[in-house]
Amino acid sequence: MKVLLFLLILSFSQIANSKGFESLHVGIASSGPGGSALGHSYLLFCKKSYHLHLKRCVVVEYNLDINLGEKLEETKRLGFLDKINAFNQANFKVYLHSDQREFENKYFSRNQNLSYYKYINSSKKINFLFEEIKADQVRRLNRDYKDYKIFSNNCATKILDLFKISERRRFKPFKNHGLFDLDQYLFNFPIWLEDTISKSDFFSGPIVFRAKEQR
Repeated sequence: MKVLLFLLILSFSQIANSKGFESLHVGIASSGPGGSALGHSYLLFCKKSYHLHLKRCVVVEYNLDINLGEKLEETKRLGFLDKINAFNQANFKVYLHSDQREFENKYFSRNQNLSYYKYINSSKKINFLFEEIKADQVRRLNRDYKDYKIFSNNCATKILDLFKISERRRFKPFKNHGLFDLDQYLFNFPIWLEDTISKSDFFSGPIVFRAKEQR
């Protein structure tokens, strides 16, 4: 385990060199088939702003271990009730992907569109968030975290939590919502996160990549 932690920290250090990241984007995948009906949300850390279009950014996501790799194929074969039980027993971790293009193509192949909202802040704040995520990844690697909750602790709420840490009390996700905007009363899912982000003063965008245009 100690060797694994060392390699993880070394990997993060190589990605975030002394110059760090210049831009940060919240990525939101639209609703897709089957288990992706609620979409997905993640973060893109980029050395330069234009790297988003060049597919040269680092992807960071919160996800269940059963949704990735070989475990994903096993999960697909489960019935509805068994899947719910599997979600409750799965480890909720932080994953880093160095190949942005490969990561995005997974969603394009399922006909899901990707929207990106740029975080409006200094590189210092952006790199602070990266360090927060790095620390959480190490914590979650060091022991099992089965704290995923479909309504209140998922990939979307984790992103909101990060910006609350960064902006402290200034970040109020629902301050620009009207009385009948349901996502301020319901727990956040990725497909509702876009509405929350778009109404915040801390983000610009979106930049949208449509699946049919990427083939």
